[in-house]
Amino acid sequence: MQRIIGTSLFCAFMLLSLVGSVCAQPPSGALSSPEEAFSAEPRAVRVAFYLIDISEIKDASQTMTVDFHVSLSWHDEELVGRWDGIREVPKSDVWSPDIRVVNGGGLVTMRADVVTVYPDGTAEHRQRYVGQVSVPVHLADFPADEHDLGIHIVATGGDELEFTFDHDQSGMSDSVIVPGWSLAAGKLSERRFVGGPVDLAGFVFEIHVTREAGFYVWKVIFPLAMIVLMSWTVFWIDPARIEAQVAVGATAMLTMITYRFTIASLVPPVSYQTRLDKFTVLSTAIILLALIESIATSRLAGFGRERIAQRMDRHSRWAFPVVYLLSTVLIFRL
Repeated sequence: MQRIIGTSLFCAFMLLSLVGSVCAQPPSGALSSPEEAFSAEPRAVRVAFYLIDISEIKDASQTMTVDFHVSLSWHDEELVGRWDGIREVPKSDVWSPDIRVVNGGGLVTMRADVVTVYPDGTAEHRQRYVGQVSVPVHLADFPADEHDLGIHIVATGGDELEFTFDHDQSGMSDSVIVPGWSLAAGKLSERRFVGGPVDLAGFVFEIHVTREAGFYVWKVIFPLAMIVLMSWTVFWIDPARIEAQVAVGATAMLTMITYRFTIASLVPPVSYQTRLDKFTVLSTAIILLALIESIATSRLAGFGRERIAQRMDRHSRWAFPVVYLLSTVLIFRL
């Protein structure tokens, strides 16, 4: 009896040893060490990106409404000769790159999620995206600002990918027109996404846009300048006529304040000052100084110093325009 029990225990021990040795061996084709894992070659994926349209660029929400097409192609040995002809299969049935638009929270896809497989093992996935992408912009130079707006796409499937670009099939439609902006040709380039422990392969399509400032020149800057010019008429009014001088200066100041409320919807609501904000502050300050000067000359005339008051008016006729012009040039040129 003891011999039977001993034999059974020995057989059980040998069986467990055999199972353990089999489980410890890596499966055929698998990587058996971290060093071998890091030596795995990334999959090569060829990218074509085509921007179909940009319907709107919003300053306030810092978004861009776009319509674009992305084509990814790669070679897979497992697909060679699987089908005689070209076959469209669900994306879930074969390996394919898993990509995401980093700044595309408001995008929707317009094509079926399928992969086109060719007899030689080439596979291609095409998708069209429509919606909003976020494009953070700094508007300090408004309305003479220009920006690089990008659509950033990364690989999120866990596979290390190496993107190459088909520049002949990439670009943007000649019919892309955005009111108020001029667009340069788009550029497709590699850009990894790095954030904390995350480091993902990716690419970006960037468009250089420049704001067309003509609208703001005629709708905002020119009317402001006219109000400022109106305030300078006090320099040609007799200093003794204090009522007329104060009336002109006060009217100009009230007109400026009212106009600033009117144009509030035309400028981006940002916490920092833009070039247009600085010009508006300059114009308001010049009107205020002209009003103060008119009161000062009227007071001098009231004390019998009309010659000094008239001299101040003569100097102000050229000093105020020179200061205003130079300050305007500095604001919009520096």
